[in-house]
Amino acid sequence: MAVLEAMAVILALTSVSSDELSQLLAACEAERAQLLSETASAEVRGLPVYLERTTLEVSRYFLEVAQSDNSTAAQIVIQQHYEQFYTPAERTLADALARTLPVREANSTLQVLRMARQALAGASRASRPVLPPRNPTTICDGYFCNNEGAVVFAGGFNVWADGGSAPFNAVETGVTVTTAGFSAAFLFENLTFPQVLLDRVATTLQQAAAANQTVHILMGQAMPAWAEAKWPGINSGNFSSHGFSYDIDNPGATIVTAAAITAFMDAHGCHPAIGGWILANEPDFRQSYTPSTLAKYHTWLKDKYGGVHSLNIAWKTDYASIGDILPPSTPDWRIRRLVGGDASQWWDWNTFNNLRVTQYFEWLAAELRSWPGPTTPRCLATTIKIQNGNEFQGLGGFGINRTSLIPLQTINGNDAGMAPRTALGQNNRPYLPNHDIATYNLSSYYSDWLSYSAGYALQRSLDPSKPVYNTESHYQSTLAWRTEGTDPNYIDFAVWLGLFHGEAMDVAWYFPRRGLWPESANQFGPSFPGSFGTDPAATDAYLRSNLIASAHGDVVATLGRLPTRIWLLRSWSSFALNRNSTAALLGTFESASFLGVPVGFCMEGQFADIREHDVVVIPGTTHVRDNTVAWLQSRTKSSPGTVVATFFPEDGVSSLLQSEPSGTPRSSVDIAWLQSVPHVPLTSVQTAAQTLAGLPAIASTVQAAPGHCVAGTQGPSVGVLCKFVVVRGSIIGLVINLLESATAVSVVLSNSTRATSARDLRTGALFVHEAGMLLQLKPGEVKLLSLQA
Repeated sequence: MAVLEAMAVILALTSVSSDELSQLLAACEAERAQLLSETASAEVRGLPVYLERTTLEVSRYFLEVAQSDNSTAAQIVIQQHYEQFYTPAERTLADALARTLPVREANSTLQVLRMARQALAGASRASRPVLPPRNPTTICDGYFCNNEGAVVFAGGFNVWADGGSAPFNAVETGVTVTTAGFSAAFLFENLTFPQVLLDRVATTLQQAAAANQTVHILMGQAMPAWAEAKWPGINSGNFSSHGFSYDIDNPGATIVTAAAITAFMDAHGCHPAIGGWILANEPDFRQSYTPSTLAKYHTWLKDKYGGVHSLNIAWKTDYASIGDILPPSTPDWRIRRLVGGDASQWWDWNTFNNLRVTQYFEWLAAELRSWPGPTTPRCLATTIKIQNGNEFQGLGGFGINRTSLIPLQTINGNDAGMAPRTALGQNNRPYLPNHDIATYNLSSYYSDWLSYSAGYALQRSLDPSKPVYNTESHYQSTLAWRTEGTDPNYIDFAVWLGLFHGEAMDVAWYFPRRGLWPESANQFGPSFPGSFGTDPAATDAYLRSNLIASAHGDVVATLGRLPTRIWLLRSWSSFALNRNSTAALLGTFESASFLGVPVGFCMEGQFADIREHDVVVIPGTTHVRDNTVAWLQSRTKSSPGTVVATFFPEDGVSSLLQSEPSGTPRSSVDIAWLQSVPHVPLTSVQTAAQTLAGLPAIASTVQAAPGHCVAGTQGPSVGVLCKFVVVRGSIIGLVINLLESATAVSVVLSNSTRATSARDLRTGALFVHEAGMLLQLKPGEVKLLSLQA
């Protein structure tokens, strides 16, 4: 009933007559005229006004939308959309929600215009650097650079652009990236596409090129209906996956997909607007009992064990034949708790599942790059839109192993979700389920930030030379988009939190209208009221944040490129076999994040980037390879004090490194050396962070940084992210308050003196304090500081 009650309040507050809506729209037009005049005057004075141009463009679009949404045709479609997402009892309010949508859009637009006028009144050249040209053309050390070599943050929308373009003028708003989709599902049986589909994509590419936009081609992973008769089971087989509606092991899968790629490329080639390919949308492969998969699995088992006798010994089973074996099942895929069977059986299935999925993507990337026509590296750049949450949830990852897939990607892609704490509902359940991490007290935080941040840190760790690309930013729960506005400050916080962890491109979840009502040219209809498409304030804040990041692009990228100094060991087998290990990994990341130095992840066998004085943490890791144990033991001798163990008290240090990847127990003698390394029990984030900060190896690393934050007179600033770097002789710091409450931190420089003044590069505000600056931070506040001692 909480949802119903909240919706009823919203409807009561926003229900107005048509005359009142007209008055509201008139007020918006008047406010917009004032902003237009003030923007022109500021531009004459030499003030860069790209932020105001953005607001003018956003307000123009949403005023048209609000008027269109008030039409009879629009109301019918919007009501139908709302009815899809609520229970029968809640659907009684769908028509009321549709009626109030124009009012909410107009009110939000009025808010945006008033905020823009207020910001412009206080703007100065010191707070408004010139925006560099924004067309990203090359990859440069993990970011995107324009033709002049300046780092550009490529904001955009994942518009399914099958003949329509993004609703905003790219020149005015800095929208540089959109998405165009195509799918093999539309192929005729003669393996050609309908001409109307090819024409739509051609129009999209032409519009994008004219607007200086980049289009990423999103491959819809589906098969045509006629393929089922030709390759039985390709669509209807006994398999469970997300992002793929067909059996990837069926021999018809590669035949049809190859034909689709050829047909698309023959029609469009390497069009100048194409900036790469998204090979899949949020893929995972939970289970497959199809004949094609089982045949591959049985062959793999025979190759590994030689016969059923050896397999039964390893698995502690009594199969009569390898051909009788079915993969182990996980009934609840979101929780993915191990159900039945020995751990070695689950491990073998996960290993095989990762292998078959990786091999399919290897084939897919190679097939794309084998097109015989003229190509460019930019045109055939590849990424895979992996769900960020899968990195740290449950057991096994469903065939998606970033370590295996990263070599196939030019751009390191993900779909990252986060939500403000206040939008999570009475049960306090995060958007990404971190509720079982003992140290993670969500009620103290401004947002559910942990998996979001850890996912980015993991991506940067895998290959820092490849840009991190959030291909579908979810900054709010779907329900909240439909029923209420989103605080622009929260959108700004979310964008900069990604930048803090090295994000290079951010594409928001946005489904716009297709021209004037009524028009329903795509699968979503003319509107999708569950995204930025119905929230002017959120849209404006998102575009402004990306523009400000681009204005400071080189500085922000330098912060994002800072090398990892604290490495958390991430073992795939621990992730697959021990849920507590993943919880301890995230709990350790939470605590280490507040120490003031970059935190990343090291995979087994990938230790080459770890330097002599870096710290390596064993965060509740239970299942590892023998060579990993040997490397860690050797490091305790070569670099004493740089290996640290963290764990939940109930697990104890004895649980660490206890098993081989298959689950076979390891001799306690082989890991006796663990008793000599520093131990940090994960009792609370405050205690763990303070204990970590007090370790000599970490303390010296923190002191060597150009600056770090402290709470009060000493100790780590738990709840506040801080990162500092020297750029052209100046100390620059990025500070983000993750807490739900206001707080204060001091900034200590590398010579142990406290900073006495700082200018916020994003706003121009100056902070001064004679005895050492104390930064007062509001909940979710972000500051990009230039510091002086």
